[in-house]
Order: sequence, then C-alpha cells, then structure tokens
Amino acid sequence: MTNIRENTKKATPSLDKLAQLQPILNINELQGREKLKKKARAKYFTNAIVARLLGVDSSLHKSYLNSYYCNSVYEQKGNTLTTTYCNNRWCIVCNRIRTAKMINGYINPIKSLIDPYFVTLTVPNVPGPILRETIEKMIVAFSKIVNSWNTHHKENKFTGLRKIECTYNPETDTFHPHFHIILSQKEIATTLVDKWLQHFPTAKKIAQNCKQADINTILEIFKYFTKILTNKDSFYAEKMDVIFRAMHKKRVYQPFGYVHIISEDIDEYETEAYKDLANEDKIWKWLETDWVDTDTGECLSGYTPNQQFKDLIYKILQK
Repeated sequence: MTNIRENTKKATPSLDKLAQLQPILNINELQGREKLKKKARAKYFTNAIVARLLGVDSSLHKSYLNSYYCNSVYEQKGNTLTTTYCNNRWCIVCNRIRTAKMINGYINPIKSLIDPYFVTLTVPNVPGPILRETIEKMIVAFSKIVNSWNTHHKENKFTGLRKIECTYNPETDTFHPHFHIILSQKEIATTLVDKWLQHFPTAKKIAQNCKQADINTILEIFKYFTKILTNKDSFYAEKMDVIFRAMHKKRVYQPFGYVHIISEDIDEYETEAYKDLANEDKIWKWLETDWVDTDTGECLSGYTPNQQFKDLIYKILQK
C-alpha cells in the first residue's frame, strides 16, 4: 500500500509544497498591497451577491446584511491593519480565508492516508422544499455506514474526510446535494459506494464515483461547497438562498477515523502588519471597489476591476 504523498510525487515533484494549491491559497501567500487587491476583488464580488440576497425574503436576512458590512473598514495603526469578518459561507472574502484554513488543517492528514481513494456519493436531484431534509438523510446514512463498518473492523476503521456540496440546476429547477470523500483503502471505498446504494436505491450506480486519489481530487475536496454562479455566469439569488438555508449550521467538512476536526469558523477580528504601508494612523472605509481614506481620497489597495469583471458584477446585480 502507498500513501498519497508517494503517488502524487511521481506526477508532481514539488507536490509537498502547499504552493501546489496556489489557486486556492494565494490570498495567504501574497504580501502587502497585492494581498489587499485580492481581498478588494473578493469584497467587490461579495457585495454584488449580497445585494441580491438581501432582496430575498429569507430567514438569513440579518446574516446577509452582516456580510454586506464584512471587511468594510480597516483601522490602521502604524503599519498594522485591523478589520472584522462576518464568517458566512456565501462571503467570498471569508471563504477564501476559510478554505486556506481547511487546506492547512487537513492537507497533512490527507496526504498520510494509506492507499487513498476519492469517492463521490450522490442522490437524485430534489426540489428546494426537501433539500435540507435530503441532506440530513444523507448525513445519517453516511454515519450508519461508517459506524457499521467500524463495529466489525475495529482495527481497520474508516479514516478520511467528507465534504458536502450542493449545486443548482436551472434547467430542471432542482438541487443536487452530494458528498466528496477522501478515505483510505480501495476495499473501504467500494464498500462505501455499495452500502450507499442500499440506503438510496433510486440513486444511479453510474452517478457514484470511486477512484484513486491524486492532486486534482485534493483540489476538488477543498473547493467551495456550492457554485455561486451557474448557467453562463448567472446568479439565482432565491435558489442560492435555498442552499444556504439548507446548509445553515451544518458542517461542510466532516473528518472521520483518525483525522481530527478543524473548526470551519474564522476569526472575527484580524490584525496584520503590512510592510509597504506608511507608518500612520487612519481609517479606511469601503467605497465600491476599494477602501478609501475619506479625508484624502487615497485608496488602500489600488485595486481596479477590469471591464470584464465589471460586466459580470453588473449582470449579477440585474434581477
């Protein structure tokens, strides 16, 4: 048996460096103004999404409003910036931080798995009113399968990480909840699929997936839990609200076996030093695309969205 470190080294010599996960981690790898520009872009995107979500009659209205004000003010003291975060999953600013935290917390346990396999478990698409109920049934079924195996194989337990994802299909107006899982050993992976189909007999076997894990599957499990934009960059606010309500207070990531839980929450406050900032005290307030010193008009990050991104934001804001 081999672990994922050995398998992926053959294809990617420098895989052990987290830089291989740069498409997701880059907000933590960048320094100074470049890092602030990435945050400004995420903030610009988030505010457009939240502006639409605030128009939905939703039990999450207050949470959406919190996201609108997330990361809206930076207090500068010397060359240190302090800001606050909303910690909501639809917030792109917070999700970039959360994803980096999940990677840093889970990457080494995943790479240490023996004979790692990537499994996708699905059920037939469902309408919005029963989405949360369906997700709960999926979680219960998965737990039963794991507990049953562990009861009979105490020396060879299920070990790995499970992630919930859910997407929306505008053509059928239905939702597709599914699990992505990385776990040890082919025998356990194939057993998981077989037992899953027993719990959900209407699920198609061809819709399930079981293959040896590699760097691409690692990236897959750390992507966001839903696609914010679907169908040629369209944003369906009411449908995204259905997903967010269905997932409210539920864990996206669930480790099992010998992999320990990493909290999905991010810190509400962040204080960070930026070497390329002038040593002074001031307040920077968000104004459309950047944080601005309202006394001088100076911009903090210098971010300017290109026309293509402006067009996308305009499209999102249209109902």
